Amino acid sequence: MKSKESVIKTLENCAVQAVSVLSSIVEKDADANIDDSYEELKASKHPVYDNSLFRNTSSLLSTSEDEPASEEEKAFVKRLVAQIDLASFAYHISRNKEYQTCVNAYFQRAVPSFNKYTKNEIQLFLCLRLFLLRRDMNGDPDANRTDLINKHFPKKPKTYFFNDEFSEKEAGRRQIIMAVNIVSDFLCSKASDLDKEVRFGAVVMVEKFLHEYIQYRMDENFDCEPDREIEQEFPETEDEMKALVYEIFNEDFIDKLNDEMSTNNSDAEPYAAEEDSEVDEEDSDSENGDSESESDKSSSTLSTNNDSDTEIPANLPVNEDGEEDELPDEEEEESTSKSRATTSRHRITDEQPGARAVTAQEADFSDDTGVGPSRRSSNASTSYSNTTKSRRRRRLPHSSEQSLRKRRALADRGHISPVSGGSTDDTSVNEHVEQEETPPLPPPPLKFHICDDGRARVVPPVPKIREKAQRWTEEEVQALEEGLRYYKRNAWSSIHKMFKDVLGSHKPTQLKDKAKNEVKRRQSHGIPLEGFQYFLNPQK
Repeated sequence: MKSKESVIKTLENCAVQAVSVLSSIVEKDADANIDDSYEELKASKHPVYDNSLFRNTSSLLSTSEDEPASEEEKAFVKRLVAQIDLASFAYHISRNKEYQTCVNAYFQRAVPSFNKYTKNEIQLFLCLRLFLLRRDMNGDPDANRTDLINKHFPKKPKTYFFNDEFSEKEAGRRQIIMAVNIVSDFLCSKASDLDKEVRFGAVVMVEKFLHEYIQYRMDENFDCEPDREIEQEFPETEDEMKALVYEIFNEDFIDKLNDEMSTNNSDAEPYAAEEDSEVDEEDSDSENGDSESESDKSSSTLSTNNDSDTEIPANLPVNEDGEEDELPDEEEEESTSKSRATTSRHRITDEQPGARAVTAQEADFSDDTGVGPSRRSSNASTSYSNTTKSRRRRRLPHSSEQSLRKRRALADRGHISPVSGGSTDDTSVNEHVEQEETPPLPPPPLKFHICDDGRARVVPPVPKIREKAQRWTEEEVQALEEGLRYYKRNAWSSIHKMFKDVLGSHKPTQLKDKAKNEVKRRQSHGIPLEGFQYFLNPQK
């Protein structure tokens, strides 16, 4: 057992190193410097902490072999431990390590046992759990969204591991549960399309509130008493909690933080930051649509409504079906129709070499002079229907167009004049074509991944990678040849089963390919086929 003085002295040294770690995190030092500072702290606290991430004050003092500590000594040790635990908490959160453990210990180690919690402390708590929710959603895209929400935002106070159950702490617990209910109800109302409609879990949000809380704790005027006094009032009403929650989901606020972070990065690495900002702009333009115009509308909705249909700035990707709407130019469409008409006339002449050229009067394409209104109306309707049908045919796939040409050619050969019976034949063909048209298959559902900035982006499909060719050993080729000799036919499954110990790394279908290649190789080199002759001449 260690003496009380040695324990306190060790904790004092650790507290100094903890301040160094916290300062490095707030000042955004290089990752290597922060890691080195924490490793020094970890080594210094090992004699009293062992391998524990956090340590209870009472258990530390109980290990001393001296007389019991006084109340002043307990209070002093409690402040030292709080400083050390805060450094451990901040380091692991910033490094995304032991995240779940740190979140569970939030009210015991990160936040002292206050009777009430500030706006920053509540927002940090919510952002930590939103980050865990985002991580689980990305890890299992098919998981039930409502179950994940209830997992990370349960409505039972005991699941948040509050430090104690004194009546003085009831106000703080009521604050947390009220905020949890608001967040949970809102997320559940959007559960069917949560990853696309709501932007949450941004790393920059956690970083902002964490840094603000560290600065608040490191201030020389920090009051660690449970009944502390702050300049601003504690958020306790439902409207105050809704405003607090809205700020977490406000896209303008998140974008502002991302811009500030990119600006800071550009000062340190100008060239790399320019490339990152260009990529971010392209992503936001292609996937986020007009989200800025919707943020103002949703701002008033959250602050005034208490229902579950509360609207928060949505962030919907553009063209969720992954296709672009293409509108052909009028000139291009006109030229296409002309070229197709010319091609059609040439096709008829080619199919019927003896057909003579048809005049405009015979083809009924002359001016309407002297034509009655009924004839003119019938010509107009026929022209409109032909135009519509040609557009339908233009949308057909290549294979359907080929079959249409064959049927039309056969129909034309069965008539004396290609013009006299053209309208009747064209109608019958198009009626048949309309029956063949089938609606296109819907595109596969898109998968989304919520990125560190809280924005949902489409997960690109996994590229198909050709497997590396598997080499055949001489022993495997001999086993394949012995199998062909035994069965005298292409019994690939039986051969694979017989020589499973040798051919186990190959599939039965690969045996056929290897036998085919081996026959070609032996024939080209003049080598006797021997057992592989049964591949060419199997015996029944």
